[in-house]
Amino acid sequence: MINKSSNLTSFVRNEIERKQMALNATTGPTDEEKIKINHLVNDFYIRWTSTYIMLIRLLLVQSIINNITYSPHADIDLTTKQVKKLPSLRNGHLEWKLLQSL
Repeated sequence: MINKSSNLTSFVRNEIERKQMALNATTGPTDEEKIKINHLVNDFYIRWTSTYIMLIRLLLVQSIINNITYSPHADIDLTTKQVKKLPSLRNGHLEWKLLQSL
């Protein structure tokens, strides 16, 4: 389940970075006008705190992850390979509850 969470984190983080670049391209050139989005953190097996932080941030964006994995939209530019992988990354109700209990 941690491995699945790590894969989801990588996927969602890439999507966030892509959206960040698109948002910054539409805003003005100054840093003050740039919009910042909090990044998800991937876990590192040698640091338990990184796993904890990854899970906390993953739970914060649970609804986004459910939307992406259960009903991906064409507007997020997924490849065929990514669309095929999404069902294996879905978390059911019980899995989300287990992650919350950690």
